[in-house]
Amino acid sequence: MKRNTLLLTIVLALTLGSANVIAAQPTDVDVDGIGESVLAVDAGALVEALEAKPDDSVLPAGFMNPASGIPANEELVNSFALPVSQLEGAVGTVTHGLDTDPSVIPGLVSSGILNYLVYEAEITDDELANFEESASAGIADDAESGGEGSVQTIDIAGVDAVQIEVITEQSGVAAVVEIVAVPVGNTMVVATVVSADQGEVDEARILELASELSVAGVENLGIVAESAA
Repeated sequence: MKRNTLLLTIVLALTLGSANVIAAQPTDVDVDGIGESVLAVDAGALVEALEAKPDDSVLPAGFMNPASGIPANEELVNSFALPVSQLEGAVGTVTHGLDTDPSVIPGLVSSGILNYLVYEAEITDDELANFEESASAGIADDAESGGEGSVQTIDIAGVDAVQIEVITEQSGVAAVVEIVAVPVGNTMVVATVVSADQGEVDEARILELASELSVAGVENLGIVAESAA
């Protein structure tokens, strides 16, 4: 699918970026229930409502909205912004770049990104499978660049989600990109954590945080859907 391939292309283009993070994952978020609430809201109104920054209280420990309004790693965050014109069937997209607390999240540079991709219709199981297939194909195509990647289906709060992992190393600096994409009604919640540090980066910890960030993104989506109804 065009929208799946585009997302992966942007992801792979960022494997030379940098950042780092840590966390745990709550499992008490009702993804299916939130999906029903999301589908009850006009898609255009939902996009507009999602422009508001998620409350800091919803975000995982170590993540916060930038006090200045501009993310510390603005260029990296902007690279993850997905133009609606290039996403087939999309009504709109919203990107939130998050700063990190270095006392909680170690690394040379760290950043988190929440993307909301809002479509005209509910995201089906087949579309999620296509997303995973496109990601796998893109990872294979990128192998010649020296990066290592994997794609798999994981459980996030009781529903199937797609995890994309890309790892690169240059001049003693390791970079890890962990992406967790969760379908919620007609909206794909995409949480991304990029981490770079000298020596090794613990990709399991980065995935742990990306999973938590995805759950926070779903929770925020539910709050927004209720307010927009």
